[in-house]
Amino acid sequence: MLSEFTVQADPADSYTASETITGSRVAEKIRNLPYTVNVLTSEFIEDFGFVDFGDDFAYTSSFGGYDPGGGSANVRGLAVGKSLRNGFLRIGVVDRGNIDRIEIIKGPSAAVYGEALPSGLINIVTKKPKEKPGYKLSVMGGSRDLVRTDLEATGPLGTSKKTTYLLNASFLEQGYDQPYAQLRTKVLSGVVQHKFNPTTTVSVELEYIDRHNNPVAYVPVARRTVGGTYNGRLATEIAGINWYGPAESTDRTVTTLNATFEHKFNAVWSMRMAANWFTREVSSRNSNVTGGAAPTYQIDGTNAGRLIDRLPAYGTGEEGGAGFQADLTARYWLAQHRLENRTLLTFDYSRYTRTDPQWRAAAGTALNNSGFARIWDPRNPNYTWPTPEAFPTLYTLNRWNDNRTDIYGLFLRHQTAAWKGRAILVGGMRYDFVKEDLKRETEARLGTGPVSRLQRDQDHFTPNIGLNVGVTDSVRAYVNYAESFFVNSQTNTAPVAGGTVDPVNEGGFGWDYGFKASLLDEQLTFTLGGFYIVRQNIRVTDENGDSRRVGSILSRGVELDANWAVTPTFSLLFGGGLNNAAYTEAGQDLDQVGRQMSGVPKESGYLALRKTWKSGRLKGLKVNFGVTYTGETKPFQDRGGIVTTLPDGRRVVASHSGYRDIVIPEYFSTRAGISYGWKPRGSRLNHSLAANFTNLLDDDYIERSRRVVEPFGASLTYTVKY
Repeated sequence: MLSEFTVQADPADSYTASETITGSRVAEKIRNLPYTVNVLTSEFIEDFGFVDFGDDFAYTSSFGGYDPGGGSANVRGLAVGKSLRNGFLRIGVVDRGNIDRIEIIKGPSAAVYGEALPSGLINIVTKKPKEKPGYKLSVMGGSRDLVRTDLEATGPLGTSKKTTYLLNASFLEQGYDQPYAQLRTKVLSGVVQHKFNPTTTVSVELEYIDRHNNPVAYVPVARRTVGGTYNGRLATEIAGINWYGPAESTDRTVTTLNATFEHKFNAVWSMRMAANWFTREVSSRNSNVTGGAAPTYQIDGTNAGRLIDRLPAYGTGEEGGAGFQADLTARYWLAQHRLENRTLLTFDYSRYTRTDPQWRAAAGTALNNSGFARIWDPRNPNYTWPTPEAFPTLYTLNRWNDNRTDIYGLFLRHQTAAWKGRAILVGGMRYDFVKEDLKRETEARLGTGPVSRLQRDQDHFTPNIGLNVGVTDSVRAYVNYAESFFVNSQTNTAPVAGGTVDPVNEGGFGWDYGFKASLLDEQLTFTLGGFYIVRQNIRVTDENGDSRRVGSILSRGVELDANWAVTPTFSLLFGGGLNNAAYTEAGQDLDQVGRQMSGVPKESGYLALRKTWKSGRLKGLKVNFGVTYTGETKPFQDRGGIVTTLPDGRRVVASHSGYRDIVIPEYFSTRAGISYGWKPRGSRLNHSLAANFTNLLDDDYIERSRRVVEPFGASLTYTVKY
């Protein structure tokens, strides 16, 4: 009855999903959409033993580098600065414990939720309560002090079956091959849902996540002293050393409250209203803040064999937000039941606030007397952290912003299906009114200047139109055009008093096109498509040294995502992509134009196999294997440019110091798992024992994030369900 807003679950053992709400805001068959949406199910996440989502979480085309702490990712060669949680803004910090699925909408069509980069959005969809009582306890242990515990309970609340609940609790602690690096996450979430009748439902969800991270150190660049140039390589000689030390850390806590009301008036009209509130507190200590530069490893001269320009900094911050969505949808037929129509009208509102004070030591300060070595020698490490309490004069306020962004949106979407669904035409228009209130308090708190405040209003119109046509009964062709805008409320700040102001926000547009197929009696399904995306109004430095929004990036490519159920017990998940993403306009930086975006491989691919035994002596056994391929990448793009002043006074970057030629070679990442499930005769308990393995060949390589891959790892998980 509530299918307009509720995605129907696929079979319990499915790695794929046939429906989505991301991109359309209502439940739709993925094969009928005129753009690409990928879904990663909780079954897939658990079977492959993912405990934290990172570089290795790349089992979908043109997607990688997901940061579960900050929420950033890379889709189609471009950044995705924000993610969603059940359709609402979420600034990172996720855990698998209460995730039902991860939906990735690619391209500018993600603007149906408001501001978004033209690359797309990630929507984390959480689990819902069930009417049948169920309980689950899972305990995991493994290499490098890995410990994880998950507890889940669901069912009716009280004697009435109209009210159900879901409770999730998780704890994760994980070490790494590098010393001092550690991750610890604690999660507690609960959902209560009440069904007044088959047409009306209300649910309330509360989630708390606490995440502590001592990071793994990336591999720095090797630097020559003579001439201050780089030799075009990474300092692999110290690749296994965690030069951060034990004090480098980031703590994040997030509390989220969400309430949803759904009602179906009749066979035509349905409504959903949802409200969301979240707050995120961040506390960090780091030692690689040097005014935008990064520590470098000296390979000659006085400091040969040492890492230089490490400076301590610490900061606190608080982010928060609130949102409201009201969706009204109508489903009706015209032309004597020959045209099926779906119309959606949405009003939404979101608020984002951020306060981010940071203190850091000044560049060039002699810090050895405070116990912190600016010049660090891995042969004689000194990890003592100069605490703000012990050395208050060492730290100077570097940043204090207090910002708020409010966005009011109105969205109209209409879909018409003709010839029994053979042709589906979709069109939409979104209007957003953006209010920014940005305050820069740094100079005022230092006593060197006044508070700088920027208040401005902007509006954005972002249309989209798409067509999905059945070429045959099994193959559908699609084409889609969409536009997007991006406020970048996380980093937008007021300028120094008297400074220039960017007149516009970022924008973008893009095309999606290709084929979606269901062959061999729907056992083989795939999407093969291309994309053409332009990101506009990027802030760059022009030839006069001014910061202006005149930059642009073009991303083009081809993608394949496929699932093949070869037999009822053996299936394949495979795909990959070719991606060419580069600046087409970069202001004064002429050398950057045409270079592949940093950290983005031109080629990538993945393959996942699964075999189950549902009868016979091996009944209950399941094995899986996965491999991802990451092509050659260049980690640096905006560093190492050498500025040259032309005779007419213009300043351009026509060459570089070697940074931009550094290459991370291609690599394969492998993992596998085996599990066995059983239910004793006469018992209500289902048991399973699973072993998962990572880096099966114990390969030694550097990932595109510049971090050294973890050695071979193994974990063992015991799960009991009622």
